[in-house]
Amino acid sequence: MRKGHNQYVRVISDLENHCLIEVIDVHKAEELTEYLESLWTEEERLNIEEVSIDIGAGFARVVKPVFPKAHIVYDRFHVIS
Repeated sequence: MRKGHNQYVRVISDLENHCLIEVIDVHKAEELTEYLESLWTEEERLNIEEVSIDIGAGFARVVKPVFPKAHIVYDRFHVIS
């Protein structure tokens, strides 16, 4: 992988338990939504409390419908004070 447009992968991890769930090469919102919905049942997704994402607006548009009760937290690598 190299830096550039559409050269990134999505990393799905469990931050609480410090474990990698999946690394996926998905760039379209619809594909990411489908993939996330396939990982957990609806009941499991409703119990997820927080989701850490890149600061890009596209991620929030995917996360809210998939994890409707989760608070969105922007990851520390994309926030500078």
